[in-house]
Amino acid sequence: MKKHRTWWRAGLHLSLVVVVACTAAPAEPTARVSSEAATGSVTIGMPFDGTFDRFGIAGPTDHHRVAGGDWSADVYAGPGTAIKVRSTAASAKVTSIGATCKGGDPALGGYTINVALLRGDGSTAGTAHYLHVADPRVKAGQAIGDGEVLGVTRQWPRSTCYDVTNANGVHVHFEAKGSSCWAVASKTDLGEGAALARVGGGDALGRCVGATPPATPPPPPFDPAPRPTGGPFPALHVKSRVMPDRFVSQCVGDGSQERVWLTTTRGPEPDSRWADAKYPQFASASCGAAPSGVFPLVFRSHNTGEVSGWIGQCEEDGKGTELVYRVDGVVDGHPAGIFQYSQIGADCK
Repeated sequence: MKKHRTWWRAGLHLSLVVVVACTAAPAEPTARVSSEAATGSVTIGMPFDGTFDRFGIAGPTDHHRVAGGDWSADVYAGPGTAIKVRSTAASAKVTSIGATCKGGDPALGGYTINVALLRGDGSTAGTAHYLHVADPRVKAGQAIGDGEVLGVTRQWPRSTCYDVTNANGVHVHFEAKGSSCWAVASKTDLGEGAALARVGGGDALGRCVGATPPATPPPPPFDPAPRPTGGPFPALHVKSRVMPDRFVSQCVGDGSQERVWLTTTRGPEPDSRWADAKYPQFASASCGAAPSGVFPLVFRSHNTGEVSGWIGQCEEDGKGTELVYRVDGVVDGHPAGIFQYSQIGADCK
């Protein structure tokens, strides 16, 4: 992304730094769109509570495009905010992930995550592109649903790729492609899921027109679920939105036996799920390697790339020890959580 100056065009103080010098059109009332507004179209919602083109100089009329979108804009939220895919698509898939800045080093400006938005018949309505993402929670080829967390926002080091000097300028560079239009005016505050764009309906490039029903509804209020108890061994805390009623197994001892869990519909956090302890049994498949003396947790009902994130497992030592795993391995073609480290778990005591 190109370095640019903002102070003489926008009359902004130097501390309010964004990414492209341009003059935005006067603010207009927020437009709202829905999947019914144009045949076969999909609404893309705001990825978090934040602001569309906060300073009026990084909007869709002339903001630079680097991911191949029809248009682009910066959407703003503070550091550490979860970045979610919100849309009315029947399904979605991560097509690719790579470093945002030239040179291929994500430490300079984070990751670009490209998402295909699919209709009910499996055809692609369009694509959404999220740039400057930190700590990716998904992988290329992974099928994702509405509300899936892609990663979080971060203030990256200032450079020609990311010209930001303080937290006010922290943003995601967003692009949409596929006969797309944008739904809102610059300097508009939006809630998570509010209509941001529309793709796949044959719209002309510009502000969306047509029917204006309410945008993508926000998720219902979160009700945390307590840790399941009463099983033959502790439940697992799977820190991603895995499907319910899916088996997880782990070999124990010399590898001749294994423990089996079943994922549930709820967890202690909006983007996590409990896996309830079910039963021990003789090992039924490959255990995987245990270089640290701890066998991996294997998602037996999922294929490679369908699960990512972290897992917490309480030890039965009476000390509150929690084993922490990262899902970045593969066993027998299934995603596997590999042991990383142990810590004192807040809910393991």
